[in-house]
Amino acid sequence: MGPAEARVHGGRGQAVTVALEELPQPVVAAVHGSCLGGGTEIALACDFVVASDDAVFGQPEIKLGVMPGWGGTRRLPRRTAPGLARRWILLGTPIPAAEALAAGLVDRVVPRAELAAAAMGLATELAQKAPIALAAAKYAINHAIDPGRTEGLAYELDLWARLFGTTDQKSGMQAFLEKRTFVPVEGPARSSDRARGLPWETAPSSRAKRNKREA
Repeated sequence: MGPAEARVHGGRGQAVTVALEELPQPVVAAVHGSCLGGGTEIALACDFVVASDDAVFGQPEIKLGVMPGWGGTRRLPRRTAPGLARRWILLGTPIPAAEALAAGLVDRVVPRAELAAAAMGLATELAQKAPIALAAAKYAINHAIDPGRTEGLAYELDLWARLFGTTDQKSGMQAFLEKRTFVPVEGPARSSDRARGLPWETAPSSRAKRNKREA
């Protein structure tokens, strides 16, 4: 994909996560095995995450030359903590279930054989609550956590789509398909022509430094 196609694809992914958040019913995710990239972003959009002890979460997109594009940069810092989100996203670090539980990404961890029953038990408990009150409480909590969600997701999608015009994105995803180590080839973010127009290049201080270099 190029930037235009990536924007459409990313928009579809974001639409799924927004739909989960906007459902009036609380959503329970039951997760086992690898739940990476878009999988983690979908889990983040759910109200509760029950995971088996073999589950692994993560945002490894940086290892492919891109970044999360389905809401990960917006929701992960709010679900856990900015410092943890920064480490997990910038390093692409995998997050075992126990670590995800301690960080608040997961609500409960159970043995694999108990996962379906645990998730269904939580859903059953929620179903016994007053539905309109649940919907109102869910709406109020989501608004309190992230009142600027719409603008933030649009900002993430714009950056994510632009990365599909970089050499690193092409070589990173090719390396993934060929099961080999990805070695970045782009120049520094502040000197690459491909970075023109991106946020760190449009800030007043960055423009002044670039004009000085070009002079």
